[in-house]
Amino acid sequence: MSPKRTINITSRAFTLIELLVVISIIALLISILLPALTAARHTAQDVQCLSNVRQINIASIAYAADSKDHFVITSTLWLNDPGRTSGSAWSSSTNPNDYYWPSLLVVKGYGAARDMFTCPRFQEAEFYSTGTVEVAPLDEPNHAAWRRGDIGINWYSLSSNRVSGATDHLTRWGISNKLSDVKNPVNTLAFADSYYERFDPASPNYAGSASSQRGNGVISGIPTSWGGPHARHGSNSNKTVNVAWVDGHASAFQIRSQWYNATDGPWSEEYFGTFIVGSTVHDNNVWDLD
Repeated sequence: MSPKRTINITSRAFTLIELLVVISIIALLISILLPALTAARHTAQDVQCLSNVRQINIASIAYAADSKDHFVITSTLWLNDPGRTSGSAWSSSTNPNDYYWPSLLVVKGYGAARDMFTCPRFQEAEFYSTGTVEVAPLDEPNHAAWRRGDIGINWYSLSSNRVSGATDHLTRWGISNKLSDVKNPVNTLAFADSYYERFDPASPNYAGSASSQRGNGVISGIPTSWGGPHARHGSNSNKTVNVAWVDGHASAFQIRSQWYNATDGPWSEEYFGTFIVGSTVHDNNVWDLD
């Protein structure tokens, strides 16, 4: 009879030094990979936003095809109430029949969706306290939330007729220009990333905190800290604005400085240029019909 064999298995635990080495290696790998993962996530967000801007532009072209070639109007406030004596086309409304340009493109079924007006580069905590286009009620096209998106429309030159020089508000705000009136559609801005610079603590023009301001639904060729193009994409050394142009294409537009009154800011001649400063009309810009 064979003798019984006994096998002893001795388990060996990791030493403290070995555990520390493994943890150090993992921490090192994380420190190496995290910036790359963050950059990849930002790139994906930038691509998504550019796609949204392009889709909004396509929806506006569909609107024009259904509206005798007129660019989507800023709002219907002055059309529905021609007797108004104050305010602009971006004022608040109590008329349930009024529309703002985002609600026209979404509610009227031109192909835009509410979430297209929210830029993924903004964090959820930065949402408007009173709601954005993303949660605007579909049965209330005049709701204030329809004015609170992260994409701005070229309202002085395209979605209204303020550039006409007319003094009556109905002519200025009650009609938009035609796409066929734009002489250089490839280089004329229709929509772009936007925000309120004056509420950005990093801005030299910071004017105090605001509980409900982030993007601005209207922008123009007039430099202002109240709302303009926002270079929130790209890297810190290569900031870009997502822009949709009248001809239908969209692109990332690089800007060196974000601040509205900087010599190399959004409205400088090197970038978007200005249309009107005071009473002076400028050429060589992306805003006007020329």
